[in-house]
Amino acid sequence: MTMATSGRRLLPMQSPRTGVETFAWLIRAIRAYHPSPDIRDTATFARRLATCGTDLRPTTINRLENAELSFTIERCLSYEEALQLAPYDLVDPFLYLTRIGGATPGTALAKLGQASHVELELLWRLGRGEQIAPYEWIRLAYLYRNRRDLFAGTERMRDAFFGRLMEDAGRCYEKDLRLIREALIVIGDDVSEDVATHCRDDPLHYFNTTEALGFMDGEQSWSTLLSLGDTLDDGVLAGTIIEPVIRRFRALSESNDVALSAVGAITDYSAAALCRTDVLYTAREEALVWASQPNVLLTVRARHAIADLREDVAQLRLKPATFEPDSFLGTLLGEFADLLEAEELLPAGLPPRVPGLGQVLGRGIFSQARVSRLAVGLLLRSWHLTDPLTDALGRALHRVSPADYGVQRSIVRMMVKLGSPRRYTHFSTFGLTPKREDGVRLVAAWALGEGEDSADQTILAKLYGDATTRDTKRVIVTAAERRAFVELLATLSHDSDSVVSGEATRALRRLGASKVHPPDDPPAAGA
Repeated sequence: MTMATSGRRLLPMQSPRTGVETFAWLIRAIRAYHPSPDIRDTATFARRLATCGTDLRPTTINRLENAELSFTIERCLSYEEALQLAPYDLVDPFLYLTRIGGATPGTALAKLGQASHVELELLWRLGRGEQIAPYEWIRLAYLYRNRRDLFAGTERMRDAFFGRLMEDAGRCYEKDLRLIREALIVIGDDVSEDVATHCRDDPLHYFNTTEALGFMDGEQSWSTLLSLGDTLDDGVLAGTIIEPVIRRFRALSESNDVALSAVGAITDYSAAALCRTDVLYTAREEALVWASQPNVLLTVRARHAIADLREDVAQLRLKPATFEPDSFLGTLLGEFADLLEAEELLPAGLPPRVPGLGQVLGRGIFSQARVSRLAVGLLLRSWHLTDPLTDALGRALHRVSPADYGVQRSIVRMMVKLGSPRRYTHFSTFGLTPKREDGVRLVAAWALGEGEDSADQTILAKLYGDATTRDTKRVIVTAAERRAFVELLATLSHDSDSVVSGEATRALRRLGASKVHPPDDPPAAGA
């Protein structure tokens, strides 16, 4: 990496590989391409950081942004303030990348041994029924982990604490939900059964919380995770169950503390899911990862069935059929550079092609690991250049052949994670294009759940009419609820699939619109 010394340009590293390096790359990319010279200059930026609670020398800042030193939650908070980012925009990817890299995020909260006035006020607010912010749950989680005796007064107190935590987990999305996921991880085994119970009762609102079980290390969370195997017939849950099982199984295998027979249900499900294209594609992605483990043996019948679906399996592996990834990335980076210059976003003297960005985007689009792809999207969310990057990705999305539907799904998901308001136009346009595969309809519906145009209800209705799988319809229910599209929910509440109709009916009740009737001529529900 180019060091921030006099006469040299401040640039991010050329080839970030690990999660720690990629996070450091982001920080450097934010500073290097920032419009303010006070942020680009490391000595001046050090003084800004000092006013935000973190006193670091320029040489220490360089080592942090070169991944030679570790960030902490507190350092991320100071960087957010100094860079004028939204709260927790750096804490979020820091926690996520650190966890999937197999490490524990550094924080002073780990030593929280006494309830200060801050934690006492939070507990008082909870007792009054007030909501607290997701990051505040992390503070209380560390207090619970270090001082369980403070929460052990009555079973009712414990149930109320975990009940409120899970209630908030069910109503949060994206960054807020990932912060609450961190709180669940910190609490650990004690909350694992609550996670399982809520996932079984309301999978659409809680499926992401199962990921937390993969980062715990106790016997209770492991057995709870295995017990969730009986819900693998739910495609929405399956992917977020298999991934943490793989994570825990690998860790336990290193210490010889687990036998392959303990996860036989995962093997059976993976073999069956890979043979069926009507299973939610995220579940099939994780099933493919599990089936690729060294000691996992599929039946001859399963191997033949998978071989017959080789083109579909190639899409699960993000192996495009109509273009080469390097050529695709080159065009994408060129368009992004052109947009930077056209919008006059480049500080003087900096290259329009950002060092390392191609490698980062390559992982974000083509990595076979689902969590690695998601990590890149939420990492780049805090970059001030996500608007032109979103436009470049939107253009690329519309060029991808429907034959490469796996790549289409991947790009849409990245654009969702980026969070730029420019994504809405691209999603609305993409929602109207012909789609070869139901998983593409699913991600298009999920993306429209974040839109702003009231006409998106018509697009969602079209996606529903073309949908061929239950899980796509369920995602349309979720999107319609988030957008308060009560007419569409009313139609969905009359779907012939009782799971879909039931979830739509409950969504209407939550919106207080249970008396809305479906239109006279509802779209066809599909097979």
